[in-house]
Amino acid sequence: WTAVVLADALIALDRESDAEAALRSFLDAHPFELPPRLRWIALHDARGDFAAGDALAEAAVRVAGNAPPSAKAVMLWARAARAAQNRDAFELATARWEAVVAQTPADAHAWTQLGLSRYALGRTASATSALERAHAQAPDSAQAANALAWLLLEAGDTARALALARNAVALRAAPSYHDTLARALDASGDCNGALEQATLAAASEKNELVAYLRELRTRCVLPQP
Repeated sequence: WTAVVLADALIALDRESDAEAALRSFLDAHPFELPPRLRWIALHDARGDFAAGDALAEAAVRVAGNAPPSAKAVMLWARAARAAQNRDAFELATARWEAVVAQTPADAHAWTQLGLSRYALGRTASATSALERAHAQAPDSAQAANALAWLLLEAGDTARALALARNAVALRAAPSYHDTLARALDASGDCNGALEQATLAAASEKNELVAYLRELRTRCVLPQP
């Protein structure tokens, strides 16, 4: 922890480059020490350099031999799992998130990420199972509620998907959550409600959300005030 304390003191003095140098020097001599390695990754993440954080996390796991994480190392494996997701290596991400939840079964965020990684691989049933567990553990997680709503909508469980999508938007009004709610409303027959939500979603200007809004506009008419 000495290296971490020194790095934090240097950061407090606006000496980030010195803090990074101190962490790098310490890790050259002690490559298996987890706290300074995690602090170095966090330093990159904090300044928005996620690519560097990803690379450091991946390298750290390789140094550790890619063995399943101990309880002590689970934060590093979680960060490395996110790095794998960021480069669309979903088989690897899934394996890493599975190792994480084996150590921390009460971690709803890890279950959510495991569900998303499995879904990216087309493993819908096991993805839904992971997201059901995430939602049960953290019913106030907008991400878990939205992801589960999407999978249930694809499975044809429109009523439950709609309830979850409404909950997700109530918790956090993100464009992708408005999009899920729009599609759930559309599937339930509420075309105008879907159009309202799709309009909010398309404010992000993501191509697929804008395209869905245009499609809705061809068949939905908002009531006049």
